[in-house]
Amino acid sequence: MRYDLVVNTFVRDALCKGFLTVHCGGEMWRPLVDVTDLARVYVACIEAPEEQVHGRTFNVVGKNYRILELAHWVREALQPIRKVEIEVDYSTSEDPLVPRQRAAPRDRARREVHRPRRRNRSSTSCGCSSRTADRWRPSIPAYYNIEWMTLLSTMEKTIKAIGGVF
Repeated sequence: MRYDLVVNTFVRDALCKGFLTVHCGGEMWRPLVDVTDLARVYVACIEAPEEQVHGRTFNVVGKNYRILELAHWVREALQPIRKVEIEVDYSTSEDPLVPRQRAAPRDRARREVHRPRRRNRSSTSCGCSSRTADRWRPSIPAYYNIEWMTLLSTMEKTIKAIGGVF
């Protein structure tokens, strides 16, 4: 599970803090795909003739979405769970670390392997309905790529400094 991805971060913040923060006006793009569509693509690639898929790369994307749109979906999906208004905080700061664009091309996978069927909005609602603040584990580094890589790097330095584990 990746809790550092945009939708999961919004769910965590809404449940644990009661608000979502949208940086740089939410104009950045993120590619999303429902896990059931991802599984269908995997099966389609296994069943496809080898010459059609061997050695080829496919971007499996349901659609590219603006982060602001995703924030509103999460807010709407969690509203019945929280039973209080979830605020969306619009940060307009020009933080150079925040505005990463991740829109991905999706034509080849759609044309040659599989066209997604499930709408990401319904996926977001489904994922949000199963979450509660008491089940959220935001402090485990293994669920956050940056924290996990930092921990591994620190461990590597420590092991080198002490001369090994055994």
